[in-house]
Amino acid sequence: MAAKKRRRRRRKSSGFFLSVITFCIVIAAIITSVTVFLKVAEVQVTGTTRYDAADIIATSGIETGDNMFMINKFDVAERILDKYPYIEQIKIRRKLPDTFTFEITERVPAAYIENQGNRWLIDNNAYILEMLTPEAKVTVPKVSGCVVKTPYAGSMLDLENPDQLPVIKEVLTALRYADMGQNIVRVEVEKLYDINIIYGDRFLVALGDTTKLSKKIEMLRAVIAELTDFDKGTINVSAVKEARFKPNASIDLSEKPRPAPQNTEPAGDTGSEESTATEEVAPDEEETSDGEKAEDTDDKTESEN
Repeated sequence: MAAKKRRRRRRKSSGFFLSVITFCIVIAAIITSVTVFLKVAEVQVTGTTRYDAADIIATSGIETGDNMFMINKFDVAERILDKYPYIEQIKIRRKLPDTFTFEITERVPAAYIENQGNRWLIDNNAYILEMLTPEAKVTVPKVSGCVVKTPYAGSMLDLENPDQLPVIKEVLTALRYADMGQNIVRVEVEKLYDINIIYGDRFLVALGDTTKLSKKIEMLRAVIAELTDFDKGTINVSAVKEARFKPNASIDLSEKPRPAPQNTEPAGDTGSEESTATEEVAPDEEETSDGEKAEDTDDKTESEN
């Protein structure tokens, strides 16, 4: 009887060790397949128009034959974002068995600023993209009325008056999402309570501050839609509830300090020739800004396993 029990114990012990050995063999086979067989054969880059895909791949440090699972995707993304200012976001994915994909989102120029005679392109989040050559033509507005500290590509705009930075972001973002940036020549932010934009060679637009900025932009669009291609003058949307146009065929739109535009009375009260668009706004309505983004967009990186 005792001998039978001993034999059963030996069989159980042998079965346990056999299971452990089998498990180890399976793990070793998995590790071997990962380290030996899953190697990089191709890197694909999509979404970039500013940079050559081969340059981005070279910057990533990934080479053919590297192990797919020994590559740190966050380190790769950081290297690429540090070198290429126009890249706002990069998604890095492993596509088994042998491919990496880089999905890139690029920044869009929204304006330019001047510093010591040089022009610097920025996006709507005030991220500096590049210094323009003297002969380069621009199709984005100039931001004026602010003093820029030492600028360099790949950094946030640094101003002597830091309170101007969120205002610049908000105005540029509102213009971008209203699809009006291409018509704006200049954004004047010297006085935060008296922001002006210059629309083509036709209008001085008085925004006031950034309160309910998206509604002011909507009112601006409504007034311009009612005017002819030959109208010039001042459009005042600072009151939010109404937009007023004051004709002035000889208006001076050159860059210079300006007195704050006065809110004129409606045409029926003054006898002046004005156009007025109105919109009722509830007194307790919350301030909104269409298309507003988080401030840390310039450092945004997504890397998915």
